[in-house]
Amino acid sequence: MFSLGQFIRYGLALALVAMVATSAWTGTAIAQTSCTDTGYTYNASCQGNQNSSGTTVTSGALVATAAATTVGLVSSRVSQFRQGSGSARAGIQSQSLFAAGNGTGASAGENMDTRMGVWGNIAYLRSEGDKTGANFESDLMSGMVGFDYRLGSIETPTFIGLGLGYETADITTSFNRGNIDTSGYTISPYVSFGLTKVFSIDVVGGYTWLSYDTDRKDPLTSTTIRGAFDAERMFGAADLVGGWSLNKWNLGGRVGMSYVTEDQDAYRESNGVARAKSDINIGAANTGVRLGYSFDKIEPYLGGTYSYNVSQSGEGTYDGRNTLGGSLGLNMAVMPNFSVNVEGRTAQREDISSYGGSATVRLAF
Repeated sequence: MFSLGQFIRYGLALALVAMVATSAWTGTAIAQTSCTDTGYTYNASCQGNQNSSGTTVTSGALVATAAATTVGLVSSRVSQFRQGSGSARAGIQSQSLFAAGNGTGASAGENMDTRMGVWGNIAYLRSEGDKTGANFESDLMSGMVGFDYRLGSIETPTFIGLGLGYETADITTSFNRGNIDTSGYTISPYVSFGLTKVFSIDVVGGYTWLSYDTDRKDPLTSTTIRGAFDAERMFGAADLVGGWSLNKWNLGGRVGMSYVTEDQDAYRESNGVARAKSDINIGAANTGVRLGYSFDKIEPYLGGTYSYNVSQSGEGTYDGRNTLGGSLGLNMAVMPNFSVNVEGRTAQREDISSYGGSATVRLAF
């Protein structure tokens, strides 16, 4: 039989062993689940992207989409001018930066016996990313105004132009219970070189000044963490465009290259975490086709696009390279010197679905 003293000694020894074992196990568990970038340690709720700034996960996809929309708005104007020139054209809009059919063709019957025109357009694009642990939804609104001037003959015109634009985006990053709000101003010169009655080379470039505001929830305390920074975006696209007509059918094709780069400034979040400067670069090869049918002053059309990112860096979690797109639209000649284009479009990139629409008006004189 154990004496009372022995019972107490053995009990204390067993308790000490249990405490040491528990401490060792707990320490291992903490080491496996700690978050080192916050300055303190807590449990597995900080794993994955829950403790990340939204821009580090979504930036590449959002930058490319925004630049694509801007290029599409300018390029819709380029194509509108050229198809209405009276030559046998049905040139589609630029598919640069994997835009899913942003504006296309001329308003059927547009009077192009003019040298100058002013134009304006707006676009909306909804994008949804469904990658596990990186879900987001983005609503992008863009608008542009501009003017252009024709050089040379109506048969093979060359023209130059300039567009000015504004964009704003509201992004919800559900993976970190956060949001990203962006806004920016764009200047975009463009030129279209008429090679023959069938072919032209269209070149679009631009520069965008941007501001970003971010917020997210701390995964442990649910405290709101905020941040803000500026960014600069440059983009360019060059395409060989061809258009052919047979009776009232119009067929267009386009092939080219595009490039976008955005430099995002370093910043510090409200919880003291420093976020490094970010550089995003995407180069793509693009192609597209369009088929339309003219009913005097109205032309409905449909189109398809494909894009492949031949180079990319800083793209974040969404690193897919292939994008397929489709569009459905209508060109209208409201008056001899006033034309309208409306279009709906959709695109599918790996783990990202997009859909939206645009409207363009032009007055020639």
